[in-house]
Amino acid sequence: MIVYDLLLPIRAKLKDEAKKKWQNGEIIDAINEAIRVVSGELLEHKKRISIASISGISDYSLPLDFISSISVKGEDGRYEIKSFDWMDDHEEILEKDKRYVVFTDDSLTLYPAPAFSGTDIRLSYNYFTPVQREKDVVHVRQTAKLALIYYAVHLCHQVPTSKDSRSKSKDFLDLYTIALEDEKRRRRKHRNGGRLKTTYNRI
Repeated sequence: MIVYDLLLPIRAKLKDEAKKKWQNGEIIDAINEAIRVVSGELLEHKKRISIASISGISDYSLPLDFISSISVKGEDGRYEIKSFDWMDDHEEILEKDKRYVVFTDDSLTLYPAPAFSGTDIRLSYNYFTPVQREKDVVHVRQTAKLALIYYAVHLCHQVPTSKDSRSKSKDFLDLYTIALEDEKRRRRKHRNGGRLKTTYNRI
């Protein structure tokens, strides 16, 4: 599946085959967000990278394709993944011999900061592959195509081009939810060696 395979049905759902309301670039932006969201739900792409520590520095940028964390390991072992709220609530009782990591949208923060420079911080995470052109390959399984289409159309309708844009956006978000759940059931059936008879009706 390539981007072009998504552009045509998305334009059909938007009733904008003449390209009067949405430019291809706008729709590709919506497709990228759909890829990120669907990939975040299905979690089928994982990788591991190493980040070089800097003595006394706690904050490190996350890769641009980052969706969610799996694990963080340093020279002294695994870091426990926590939230900022949890760290604030437990600041006085943090165990000195433990390592903690907190994630924001674009960075990770290590507690305590590394004592030495040049040691490896090994980050395992779920990722997505963004696209730029019509011929770019979409790295999501073909069976999730409907979920991608519906979510992208939902996003496009968030730009008010008509009086009913808001209701259309909600309608396609509902269709996305159904398509995504069908895809998750399909994958569970496949993992269990069974077959899925979907109750989903294409609209």
